[in-house]
Amino acid sequence: MYHDNAPARLSYLLVLLSDSERAMSRPVDPRERIFELYCGIWGAAPDAEGAAYWTRAIVRDQMSYVDIARSFFAQPLVQHQYRGLSGDAFLTA
Repeated sequence: MYHDNAPARLSYLLVLLSDSERAMSRPVDPRERIFELYCGIWGAAPDAEGAAYWTRAIVRDQMSYVDIARSFFAQPLVQHQYRGLSGDAFLTA
């Protein structure tokens, strides 16, 4: 079950994604952004195979960063990790 606080965290991350892209003076490296998503949501860096998979999806325009973040939040492990958290505790978990 997708717990109630996940949409708030996802919205926060999506704002960061869009704001940081506009604020950056250099082009966004898809692999770097994938690492940011992994670390921010999973709390760990992706393995090489996972990083390559998601980076290819971005480069080939098969998925957006928002699509990838949503797919991460749909995973039971992520839902369990953030269950019962709200407010600042949820955003900084």
